[in-house]
Amino acid sequence: MGRALLAQAEDPAAERVALRARQPIGRLVTPEEVANAIVYLASPRAGSTTGTVLDVDGGVTHLRVRS
Repeated sequence: MGRALLAQAEDPAAERVALRARQPIGRLVTPEEVANAIVYLASPRAGSTTGTVLDVDGGVTHLRVRS
């Protein structure tokens, strides 16, 4: 998703800087971080994990919009 967004930008480098600045953790989430969450959920270690949403988005889901 990030690559597609950057590919459409007039200035991809500036858009990447702006995108990172909007992230609560100060950087973009890596594909490896997403993969680690998937591996965990597919593993026996997640056997007791039920009815849970696992947001692997660096906190973007819970941002509050300024009024």
